[in-house]
Amino acid sequence: MQSILMAASAAALLHSTMVTSGPLVPDGTTPGPLPQNGVWALLPDACEAPTTLDLTAWPKCATPIGFADDEVSALERPEPGNKATATEFYSMARTKYAVAPGAAPDAPAVAQVVVPMVFSRSYYYLAISPAAPLDAYGRFAAAKGWPVACLPKDQGGCNPKTFADVQTQAAIEPADPKRLYRMVRIVPPAPADATGAPDAAAPVVVPPAGTITEAPLPPAKDSAPTIPATSAPATPPAE
Repeated sequence: MQSILMAASAAALLHSTMVTSGPLVPDGTTPGPLPQNGVWALLPDACEAPTTLDLTAWPKCATPIGFADDEVSALERPEPGNKATATEFYSMARTKYAVAPGAAPDAPAVAQVVVPMVFSRSYYYLAISPAAPLDAYGRFAAAKGWPVACLPKDQGGCNPKTFADVQTQAAIEPADPKRLYRMVRIVPPAPADATGAPDAAAPVVVPPAGTITEAPLPPAKDSAPTIPATSAPATPPAE
C-alpha cells in the first residue's frame, strides 16, 4: 500500500517529468547540497509557509514532508481517520533519494527520487536551487524546486538516456509558476524572555524528544524512529 501511495503522490507532483526505470546518477558522484533533517513544507506559488510544527494549523495548500538523511517521507496529516496527532508524525510512504550537482557550479542540483511500484521501481528527477546560507555541514533549510521537464521527443522525451540529459534539462526553470514550488524547513519560533520579547540569543533548532517538535518518520505505523534533534548529518564528516 505504501508503494501505491508513493507512486500516486509522485504521479500528481511530477506530471510530464523525466523518469527512468534505473538510476542515472553515476556511482561515486560527489553529493550535491542536501536538505537539513526535519519536517518540511512543500509549497506551491502563493501558499503561505507554516510557522508551527502542529500540522492541524497548516494551510491545505502546504504538503508536509520529512527528511532524515537519505530518506524522504510523505507525512500524514492529523485528520479524522488518520493515526497522526498534533504531537506525532507518521509517514504515509517513505523512499530513498540522492542529490547530485547540477551541470555547472551555479546550476540547480538534481534530486533522484526512488518511487517503488508494485513489482518494480522508477526514478524521478527534481531540480533544487537551495537558498543561502548553508549550514556547517553544507545543508540547506529552504530551496526553490521544480520537476525536471521532458526532453524534446526526438531526444528521448520523458525517458533520458544519460545523467547529462537530466542535468541539462534541470537547469531550465519553468516559466509556468504552477510547476514551481518552495521547500521550507519548519522550525518553531525562538522562546520569549521574561519580558515577552523573543530571545535573539536562543538557538532555533528542533528541540529534543518528548516535545511537539520532534518528528518521528517510521517505516510503518507500528514503529517510530526519530529525526535527529539537530540539522547536522547523523555522522559528521571527518576533519
